Amino acid sequence: MNQNDEFAPRTYTAFFAAACVLCLWVYRAALDGVFLSDDSFYVTGLARNYPLDWDFIAQAFNPSSDLKFQIMNYAPLYLVTSRVESAVFGANPFGFHVVNVVFHAFNATLLVVLMRREGIVAHWAMIGGAFFALHPANVEAVAWISQLRSILALGCAMGSILALRRFPALAALLFGAGLLFKVSALLVLPVAWTLYWCSRKGPGGGRISLSWLWVWVLLFGLYSYPQFTSFYSTGRAGGPEFASLAEHLRYIAALGARYLLMAASSAGVSAYQLPIAPQSWWGSWWLASLPIGGVLLWRIFSGIARGKREAAYWLGAAAAFAPISQFIPFYFGMADRYLYFILPGLLVATLLWREEVVSRVARRLPTLERSIALGDKTLRVAVILLLFFFASRSTERAALWKEKGSLLIESAANYPHGGPASLVRTVNALERGDIESAIPEIRNVVDTRYHEYVNLFDMPKLARYANHPEVRALHERVARLTIEGIEERGVTTQRQMRSIASAYFYLGNNTAAIAQLEQALRRGGPERQAILADLEMIRGADRARREKKRMEKLRAQGIGPPEE
Repeated sequence: MNQNDEFAPRTYTAFFAAACVLCLWVYRAALDGVFLSDDSFYVTGLARNYPLDWDFIAQAFNPSSDLKFQIMNYAPLYLVTSRVESAVFGANPFGFHVVNVVFHAFNATLLVVLMRREGIVAHWAMIGGAFFALHPANVEAVAWISQLRSILALGCAMGSILALRRFPALAALLFGAGLLFKVSALLVLPVAWTLYWCSRKGPGGGRISLSWLWVWVLLFGLYSYPQFTSFYSTGRAGGPEFASLAEHLRYIAALGARYLLMAASSAGVSAYQLPIAPQSWWGSWWLASLPIGGVLLWRIFSGIARGKREAAYWLGAAAAFAPISQFIPFYFGMADRYLYFILPGLLVATLLWREEVVSRVARRLPTLERSIALGDKTLRVAVILLLFFFASRSTERAALWKEKGSLLIESAANYPHGGPASLVRTVNALERGDIESAIPEIRNVVDTRYHEYVNLFDMPKLARYANHPEVRALHERVARLTIEGIEERGVTTQRQMRSIASAYFYLGNNTAAIAQLEQALRRGGPERQAILADLEMIRGADRARREKKRMEKLRAQGIGPPEE
């Protein structure tokens, strides 16, 4: 690590200020964008259901509380951060967006600091930081309000690596904090261990504390249980099904190749990505993954053997890819925002490799020094031109995050086979009053388990066809899927109990619905008033049904009032 960084603190401050201004300009179209998707759990739902008090903070950190199941992850530091933001900004999304952009600029600055500490020359470190700040794939992580958890987790992760050598206690604290924002911060654990190995083989070995690295392992062990139980129990698994192990492995490799192309050029960025698995051994993405994977493995293992710190960052990029590689399938197995954790490792490793190549060629062929300098200058100009393209494309993509419809339309254009595309076609068909065209699209939304299927039948235009035989059959299927999915995982939060009760009510089993809601009341939680309203509605419907049957019986006996 380069401890003689000639950058003064004011240089980093200037870079951060410039990054803030530039990113706010690039993201300006998204700053007044609405709350979307997961924001209903992490932001607006928290603000509506939980007062900002010590009881909420205790629930957020309690590994056995219902809260971790309701928000689908154990992320207590983010929950508290989000609740504080809501107290400050209220229901105005502008402030939330600005916070995301500023912290993203701070992460770009941390990346510059990390590159300089690793010995990367100043101009390339600055270019690397700008590359990360302006990359179009990062728009999803920055413009989506509740993805602040990704931004803060990455910031803590990079901070832990910067502090690892000189401030090991602070490094462990930052690593733990990163996990409590988002599990993706785990990527720096193999980075830290590899840096430790390299410090032992290289000059000045042993300066990274082994005992503190075991503290990192302990922190992850303590974190694992609440995180993985909440993730499994919310049903976030359940992605594509593969015909064979070979197809599954080809899909994983193809995803890796897609991410690397996206990282290098931004090609393939899209909302709600749903790439199709290669159907044969001759699939282009699978074939492309072979040389790419070979080079990556060579740089990792040869670097570890030689004690080259470059290997740690290749390994960090691979570790960031591992949990989203579809080894355990889940819906939306590829997403722009996942590159947010992969990209820093790729940038640091690539620039360290560049430094090594330039140094080795200059040392062996000193007569080519001028040519090497010219080639490096040409490369810098090409990358700077790419940054202008990135800035323009990120500006366009930021505008998509003003509302959900534009994201669905983009996904439908890029992935016409997916649930989002079927949802768009459903809406279009209902606008035309064409229920027969809508039904197969609704069926695809349900079959693909696109998460919007739960709310699909709340659409007013679809409610008009509630008695259509095929619509009713699909609605009944969704109700049964809801009951089976929740009961299979054995987690019964108030929200889940309300979902089960609603499904039973639709299926006509009012007794089971009332039993679920009464159990939810006994369990306690933030949805008491909503549950009481549900109970009153179902009991009222029950009374009306019983009264109707009584009157029908009286009329059959000839003693009741005539039917109106």
